[in-house]
Amino acid sequence: MKRIIPLYFIMLGLQIAQVFEQIYGWFWGYQVLGMGLFLLINLLWYFVPLFLLYNLVRPKRWAFILSIVYASVMVVTGLGAFILLLVTRDYFGGFAGAFTGLVIAIVGIPLLTELRRYLHTTNI
Repeated sequence: MKRIIPLYFIMLGLQIAQVFEQIYGWFWGYQVLGMGLFLLINLLWYFVPLFLLYNLVRPKRWAFILSIVYASVMVVTGLGAFILLLVTRDYFGGFAGAFTGLVIAIVGIPLLTELRRYLHTTNI
């Protein structure tokens, strides 16, 4: 657990950094949805891992399982955004957020590993 909590907080910080990067780079989703709806969706998505983290500390088995899903989604979307940036070469007005997405994927892999290890080695 002592490795999971810091990785989770790093992931939460990177999630905020990615929103700033997407706004700065005019991410296509931001342009389509508008500032208000884009920020609302990101705020709601931010509360999902906070809720899961709260329940990890308690600890609840379902929170570990859903945290694995959350970390997997973050890794896949982070890598996907970076790959799309490499393919399209369209950062501004396109796939802004790809650089923090890559870092999210890099942090997400050890988070996934630690979550799975803890889930399989403890009796929760």
